[in-house]
Amino acid sequence: MKVSEPFTPKSASVNSRPEMDYYARAFFRNIGLLSRVEQERLRNSCVAIPGLGGVGSSMLIALARAGVGKFRIADYDAYDVANTNRQYGASSQTIGRRKVEVLAEMVTQINPETQIAIFPEPITDMNIDRFLSGANIVVDGLDFFMPDTRSLLYRKSREQGLYVVLTTHLGFSATLQVFSPRGISFDDYFNLRSQMKFEDKILAFIHGLAPKGLHRKYMNTNKLDYTRKRLPSLDAACHIATG
Repeated sequence: MKVSEPFTPKSASVNSRPEMDYYARAFFRNIGLLSRVEQERLRNSCVAIPGLGGVGSSMLIALARAGVGKFRIADYDAYDVANTNRQYGASSQTIGRRKVEVLAEMVTQINPETQIAIFPEPITDMNIDRFLSGANIVVDGLDFFMPDTRSLLYRKSREQGLYVVLTTHLGFSATLQVFSPRGISFDDYFNLRSQMKFEDKILAFIHGLAPKGLHRKYMNTNKLDYTRKRLPSLDAACHIATG
């Protein structure tokens, strides 16, 4: 499989007979909360999701079930046992498999019409323009401990006029920020500077996500491990972040 080519598994041909409008039947129950015009807009929209961890994978599946028709997904990692508590696609059957491939299969099983471009590689300044090409909006699913990649993502998204949705799990709850290409920049909001130490960038990110820090009342912050890049997480909080 070539990097960034549309993913089309064998199962994508299911229910593709001309007389059967699979999409209309699959997402009919959305109508009433969404108008038919809004549903068609989702069908023709493209969402870029860099990072397929707890929040990124949950957002991908939720948006697929909402009827979004096109995705660009990126993650260089394969499933590990430690992913099981919070990530879609993680199971005893998928350990060692690439996240982008497992989740692409799941999405096309939900909607065989879905067009997915997969990037099984890290997001860098060498590929980010290609990754964002054709996207209508970006959902930030990057790992918590990737401040420099995250700054790059927001800077490039801003240059291309794209909104970025930032939602993440934190304790038993979640946070939400939406960055407009015409509003305050990501680096300015979080007060991030290139010369800052890695730990200081992470602390600035956490404080910007939840300024009141209500999670500190019950979370064991000693479990925040900068070296191994780990923090406590729950699947329930990832679902709250998904909305």
